[in-house]
Amino acid sequence: MRSGPEPRALRHFLGRLRHVAVNYCAVKTSGSRRVLLTKREAASSLGMSVRSFERHVQPYVRVVTLGQLVQVRPVELERFVKDRERAPLPDSHPTVRRRQIQRLPVGATGSRSHKSSSALGGPTS
Repeated sequence: MRSGPEPRALRHFLGRLRHVAVNYCAVKTSGSRRVLLTKREAASSLGMSVRSFERHVQPYVRVVTLGQLVQVRPVELERFVKDRERAPLPDSHPTVRRRQIQRLPVGATGSRSHKSSSALGGPTS
C-alpha cells in the first residue's frame, strides 16, 4: 500500500464517513434529552452550517465553555428562535408583491441584439 498522503477523494470520503458516524452516534444516544449541545449539533438542529452558527447565532446565545469546547443549552436555541419569530407579512405588503413577468406572444422574441442602424448611429432611410 502507498504510504504517502491520501488522495483527495479518499480524504473527502473519510471526512463524510466521520460526519455520518458522529451524527449516527448522536441519534443512537439521544434516548435522554441532552443538557448541552456542541456547536456542530446546535448548528445542525437549526439547519445551518457551523460557520453560520458562529456568525449569526452564537453571539446572541449564552454558551458554556469547557476549555476550548463551546456548548449551548437547547433552551437557549429555542429562546433565540422564539425571539426572532415574526408574523407572516400580509399579501398587500410591498415586499410580498411578486414582480409581474411580461409574457411575450408565441413566436415573438424579446431579444435586443437586432438594433436598427439608426439606434447605432447610422443613417436613417
